[in-house]
Amino acid sequence: MSIDWKSSPYFRREEFRRAPDMVDPELVRLLNQVRAQAKAPIIIHEAWAPDGHSPGSYHYSGRAADFHFAPGFLNYTDQFMLLSQYFHGLGFYSGWKPCPGWHADLRSSSAVWLRDADVY
Repeated sequence: MSIDWKSSPYFRREEFRRAPDMVDPELVRLLNQVRAQAKAPIIIHEAWAPDGHSPGSYHYSGRAADFHFAPGFLNYTDQFMLLSQYFHGLGFYSGWKPCPGWHADLRSSSAVWLRDADVY
């Protein structure tokens, strides 16, 4: 199933830089729901990727996104509480620039992690 980008209220195809048509429509649907509830912009770093992630990464199937919320809208605890309503796989990356960010994926079982100074 392909994404109907015209029906995506908050994200444009171009925001999913590498191969946006490889991104799972469910991922975009859930990110739209998070964006609506957060009332804060979400900046996508990467979704589908052919390499550069751990073996078995959900990025390889377009079922993961790395992103950050625009600064000044929600604190990180509120971001976590919101994201955990929609995603089972959540990683928080405190060292990302320009600000800390998130990995969210569509795995079926719960996994939560923190990466601080490149240590998990």
